[in-house]
Amino acid sequence: MKKSTKISFTVIYIILIVGIIQFNFDENYLNDYIGSYLMLVLMLVTAVHTIMRERSEGKKKNLYI
Repeated sequence: MKKSTKISFTVIYIILIVGIIQFNFDENYLNDYIGSYLMLVLMLVTAVHTIMRERSEGKKKNLYI
């Protein structure tokens, strides 16, 4: 994978993790839903990152699993 792709995914991870912590541990309990949705987005971004990494390494069989 390219270095710019790794840096961009790292920045996205950091932003999402800070957002999750901020929304889950604030005083307003209604923001917990936003934190939960950010957690789902984090899982989705992680899955896409894994797919892109394995595709660039040539592991095509693992992509379908």
